[in-house]
Amino acid sequence: MIHTLFAVLPASIDDPAAPSGGNRYDREVLRRLTLPGGPSPASGDQTPSAVREKLVPGDWPRPAPAAREALARILADIPDGAVVLLDGLIVCGVPDLLEPHATRLRPVILVHLPLCDETGLTPEAAADLRARERRALHLAAAVIATSTPAARRVEELHDLTGVHAVPPGVDPAPPAVPSPTGHRLLMVASLTPRKGYPLLLQALQTLTGLPWTCTIAGAGRILGEIPTPATLTLTTPSGLGATLDANGDPLPRRTEARTPDSAGQLGDEAGQFDDGPGRLGDEAGRLGDGAAGRAAEGSWRVSRPERDGPVPDQGSVRFTGPLTGAALDAVYADADLFVLPSRAETYGMVVTEALARGLPVLATDVGGVPEALGEAGGGRPGRLIPPGDRDALAGALREWLTDPGLRARWRDRARARRETLTGWDETAKRIREVLDGLP
Repeated sequence: MIHTLFAVLPASIDDPAAPSGGNRYDREVLRRLTLPGGPSPASGDQTPSAVREKLVPGDWPRPAPAAREALARILADIPDGAVVLLDGLIVCGVPDLLEPHATRLRPVILVHLPLCDETGLTPEAAADLRARERRALHLAAAVIATSTPAARRVEELHDLTGVHAVPPGVDPAPPAVPSPTGHRLLMVASLTPRKGYPLLLQALQTLTGLPWTCTIAGAGRILGEIPTPATLTLTTPSGLGATLDANGDPLPRRTEARTPDSAGQLGDEAGQFDDGPGRLGDEAGRLGDGAAGRAAEGSWRVSRPERDGPVPDQGSVRFTGPLTGAALDAVYADADLFVLPSRAETYGMVVTEALARGLPVLATDVGGVPEALGEAGGGRPGRLIPPGDRDALAGALREWLTDPGLRARWRDRARARRETLTGWDETAKRIREVLDGLP
């Protein structure tokens, strides 16, 4: 039985400007994890004294020399025989730093996403990260993944057995009140290609003649260019499709001039986003040179969120930037359908966060998402579609918006699934069981 746990974590774990599922998982587990000799947190927002957190700054999994040196010092200072819970993002890319300590410590590696499964990697980079991660995981006393499919994926990638599957929990939340038309769509995810938001924009463009709004909450820039928060309002059914490829990604940048009218409008609007026209004016000046600018001029009007009037019949997309706490609760409460068109997910914590509010979910059939979505009330509380399939996504959205019976069935199942969800206490308990079972 262990009495002290060392946890090696990204320094950004509590940064509200960069929320992530991995950081949330780490924090929620450590907040609840109690060990003999360590009191339970009194207020729910402190780590028990028996858990020693070691925060490591750096750009992981490929850190600069200073970050490597910081991690090396942290590992060297941990006493012999100690159990060390390491976030995979930190350690899986630097097995050479773990290797000198692997036999004197008992390292447990928590894999939130296999490094080689991140999108946008060259084949050479993916192969290098896979080899590094394989080397690191074979040094571990135990490996934990965040869903059953993710655990099997890690085993297959790295010739391992016995990878533990410990799914995330979810906090209880009041049920959202549905609107009669179901027109309020919500996506909560970082603005990265892996999360699939460009594909969602493509699908939304096809929903002509239907009233809808879509809120996308997450850190990043729209199509890599426009700072958040921002609102994109659909004005015509043409143009955007020509600027995104079949996977929903922006096409390669080209040096094309904008039309004078659209360039002027975009420049005027973008210059009023935030801190003045200097920095954002530069952003707007680059829009005409690439996919994001052509998307804005062809089908979408960029505007300040606070200046937007009533939602047009064609629909609008609002990018809020990253949200936490009450602000995140508010967008969930003001939604009818949760959408997650990711290309890869080890679990999909936002899926259960939506279900905790009784929201049906339309998501891609990848990784642990089917496990997160589950079944209740006679079926799935939503629908799973193939990843990267714009037509399937658009068709499911149109069906949701036009079929009251479908909306009623999905809502009934979501409310039933809400009653079966488990909390973070169960996740922490299962992590503790893994730790207690170490040799």
